[in-house]
Amino acid sequence: MIDEYKFNNKTYEDLWKAYELLLSYIRSKTTLPCLFGDEENGDRYFISVSMEMLGLQFWYNMEKNF
Repeated sequence: MIDEYKFNNKTYEDLWKAYELLLSYIRSKTTLPCLFGDEENGDRYFISVSMEMLGLQFWYNMEKNF
């Protein structure tokens, strides 16, 4: 589990830097990090990332052979 109370601005900055290093990261107009596309922007294919209490959550819609 993630203890969000131990996170500070530096921790969040480092997490965003890690997202930006991921393959096919795109800077999204929404608040969530996205790869390949942005679900909230209506893109058909995407991987989105969210930080939850249990850790990082990834959800996606991708082609089988993408």
